[in-house]
Amino acid sequence: ARRAAEFALIEAAETVEALRTSRRSTDPETRRRLAFALADREAEGDAAEAVLRQLLGDASPDVRVTTLRLYMRPWLRRRIEGDAVLGRRVCALLASDKEAGVRAAAAALLARVDPAFSTRALSEALHGKKPDPDANVRAAAARALGAQGKQTCWGCLVAGLRDPDAGVRRAAFSALFEAAATTHGFDPDGPPEQRAAAIKKWQAWVKEPK
Repeated sequence: ARRAAEFALIEAAETVEALRTSRRSTDPETRRRLAFALADREAEGDAAEAVLRQLLGDASPDVRVTTLRLYMRPWLRRRIEGDAVLGRRVCALLASDKEAGVRAAAAALLARVDPAFSTRALSEALHGKKPDPDANVRAAAARALGAQGKQTCWGCLVAGLRDPDAGVRRAAFSALFEAAATTHGFDPDGPPEQRAAAIKKWQAWVKEPK
């Protein structure tokens, strides 16, 4: 009954200011519903995005994931591209959120963000000094780098072919195949010596003039 009442208040709210009280709800589902309502308030952009930014730090990982996904909407994505503080906030979620699902959602969002900081953050998650410990997140980072379609991503994706997890190798390989339209003999599930020989060919390909 309480959740239904809180949902009704969100539906009835005519302004972002009227929605702010829902931020204090103890029910994560109410806070998720709030995130959707805020994402629909482009006309009140500054006020709506300010509350959404708070939800990026919500105690519930489900709320954080939902909010990251909503930032894929064009008007919110433009906010990330134009606000270095917000961009660093999303990169920080990718780098250090305690929940792998949140980190993967941050990677998927950064795939659609233009500035170079997103490529750096994704490269670090895939094959940096401290790659993400979760294979699903590393795979998400590989897919995101592939989706960006930048030549600067290729070297990191080739490094991803060495990942100990076959799923990550498949994600990196798929992205490279999309760019090169060739396999260079690489099989993500092949024996180590075969993969090593193919990786040398991929490394040479990256260095070739394009």
